[in-house]
Amino acid sequence: MNEVWLAWDLSLRRTVALKLLRGDTATGTDAVERFEREALAASGLQSPHVVRIFDYGASDDGLYY
Repeated sequence: MNEVWLAWDLSLRRTVALKLLRGDTATGTDAVERFEREALAASGLQSPHVVRIFDYGASDDGLYY
């Protein structure tokens, strides 16, 4: 299960939604691949009804965002 948090982007200086792949889910490569596919697919959409993707990846400790 993923989590979505309200966050502040320091570089963009604005409020953003931060989606995280929970640690217990991130252990499976299928979940990580699906998470990355979702980020890539959503980044190609442009509509006022779809959130914009600014970045995705993993932190140094393996937390996918």
